Amino acid sequence: MSLAGLAAIGLFLSTLTVVPVGAMAATVVLSVVSQVLDQLPQLEWLHPWLFTHYWFGFADVLRQPVLWDSFASNALLQAGYIAVFGALAYGRFVTKDVLS
Repeated sequence: MSLAGLAAIGLFLSTLTVVPVGAMAATVVLSVVSQVLDQLPQLEWLHPWLFTHYWFGFADVLRQPVLWDSFASNALLQAGYIAVFGALAYGRFVTKDVLS
């Protein structure tokens, strides 16, 4: 679930370029930048909106008793990223000339 938002971002970036390595590199760079921004205390207001903020929330599912708060926050955040970037990728792809 945690990587679904990253996959949606990567899919959108792949519609912006014809170079597959460029889309992959941009996705990795965005992931690293998001993780770095998540570590800066000055940007604490931004942390809940970063797609990497709740990535380790899945570990709460392995605890006894299971804590669903972080997992649910991650699922909601990733669903938002999937909806936004999935729609942007779909919109970009259907307007793109793939035959040329």
